[in-house]
Amino acid sequence: MIAIRAAGSEDFSAFFAYLDEHLAGNGRGGAPLFQPLPRAASCFPVERRASFVDGAGAAVGDAAWRRLWLAWDGGRIAGHIDLR
Repeated sequence: MIAIRAAGSEDFSAFFAYLDEHLAGNGRGGAPLFQPLPRAASCFPVERRASFVDGAGAAVGDAAWRRLWLAWDGGRIAGHIDLR
């Protein structure tokens, strides 16, 4: 059963691993690119990770504001949505 919940700081490590796994398929095996990243750089950039971490602590309305919800299937992330 899939459960959706707001992400906490304890979830960021698993979330970034999930994004890296997802992006690793970008252009893999001749498939089309689905992100504007070259195949060799298909991982979530370190500087963009900070936007999630910093945004989670920012007040609503602040320019850095960001929130993240994760869909968990057992102990594995099955999907996500983020707002900013």
